[in-house]
Amino acid sequence: METAVAYCRVSDPRQADEGNSLATQEKQAHEYAQKSGYHLDRVFIERGESAKTDDRHVLKEMLSYCQKNKGRIQVVIIPKIDRLARNRDDYGTLKAFLSRLQIRLDSIGERIEDTPVGRFTESILASVAQFDNEIRAERCKGGMVEAVREGRWMWLAPKGYRNVRINGKANIAPDEHLGPIMTKAFERIASGSHSSQSVCNWLQAYGVRVTQSRLHEILRNKVYLGVIEAFGIIQKGSPPFVPLVSPETFFRAQEALKRGTEARTYDWDNPDFPLRGTLVCECGRLHTACWSQGRSARYGYYRCMACMRTNWPRDDVETAFLSELGYLRFTQDYANQVREAILSQWRERFKEEKDEAERARKEIEEMTSLQGKIVLKLAEGVIPDNVAKQQIDQLGRKIAALAEKKDSVPSSEEELTKTIEFGTAFLSEMRPYWTQSLLPEKKKLQLFLFPSGLVYRHNRTFRTADYPVLEGIKAGSHGDISDVVDPNGEFPNRLLQFLKGLYERFS
Repeated sequence: METAVAYCRVSDPRQADEGNSLATQEKQAHEYAQKSGYHLDRVFIERGESAKTDDRHVLKEMLSYCQKNKGRIQVVIIPKIDRLARNRDDYGTLKAFLSRLQIRLDSIGERIEDTPVGRFTESILASVAQFDNEIRAERCKGGMVEAVREGRWMWLAPKGYRNVRINGKANIAPDEHLGPIMTKAFERIASGSHSSQSVCNWLQAYGVRVTQSRLHEILRNKVYLGVIEAFGIIQKGSPPFVPLVSPETFFRAQEALKRGTEARTYDWDNPDFPLRGTLVCECGRLHTACWSQGRSARYGYYRCMACMRTNWPRDDVETAFLSELGYLRFTQDYANQVREAILSQWRERFKEEKDEAERARKEIEEMTSLQGKIVLKLAEGVIPDNVAKQQIDQLGRKIAALAEKKDSVPSSEEELTKTIEFGTAFLSEMRPYWTQSLLPEKKKLQLFLFPSGLVYRHNRTFRTADYPVLEGIKAGSHGDISDVVDPNGEFPNRLLQFLKGLYERFS
């Protein structure tokens, strides 16, 4: 009677703990051994391990057991080939190892014969197992790529966020407790007055345990900017996935790390290639960059690792980028028309709100005065305490409601004019600003203008169709101002929000 061992496996821990898959496999192994006339010496059970590789604890234990019992074990029973391996090469390696020990494989679910037809069938079954595994992986990756393009985070939530599902789709949202703490950690580092170790100790006091090296990884993770970098894609997160830190704080934190004794930032932030992390190939992947050594000098290149013939000279790309920034330059006439169009729409839209806010301000003054008179009468004993308290509370609630109306106008015309003038002037000077800035400022500008990356095309031009405000500015700088002067259009309002963003980040 031949002696056999059996190997059973499930890839999902829930199958091992909740289902009966392992129990079924073990029962089948015992029944098959009895039917085949084998003495089943031992059953090896692998719980919740994938067969993508042969680096599995129980599998290694079984192989070691077979090696130690060479000559005594003649057969390894498996439920199916894909239980042993889902990679054709791994399966061949495992079978060769057992063959050297004069041990053969016996599958319960497939007929394995030591004949030309049997060996051919066995290789086909191993290939099918690999094919099935790769198809599943490809489908999973395809779904994740699509989710990233939608701005959804598909992995375990980083510290400060929590995993959520919106309409059945996975994403992350700021954690009510940890989110503000992680924001404060960035601010402490960015201030330059706190060391990494002191911030680690501070976080620990709030129950967040991180090592110094782990803190550095967190501080360099652009997820806290509300940006996903995965599968060669840079995508701005979609709500409820929103940033926990501003670009200014994020890049100041990077500079603080550089000034300290910590390791240098990741090479994506290499001053030799400032557009790396922003530049995107037409295929959707991020360009990487590198130096190439020539006979007498080094030459820099931006390139796409997925596409052929995408090896762009660094100087050509950056010159084209500066030209792209130049297209956003406002002429004085265009700047004047932009200012008048935005202010005209603002005056029309907020006239009623301004009038209502002014009425609310006057009513608040009257009610506050009335409250004072009631308090005076209470002190003189003219009205009882409970009546005075009731009247004061009622007036307080009315004042609070009116205060919201009073503050409803977001800004004054003077503030808007200041914002517009700064934004139009800044756009006109972006080329020298980018050229003369250090890397963090360059990155901040690139992230603001092109949060999802800037596509560099094979004809050596850029595509900005995903950014209608920029396209509108470019059109206006060439004389097409129809979008700006349209009083019923949305462009003036979108342009105002864009200029406000410039003012808030770069003023």
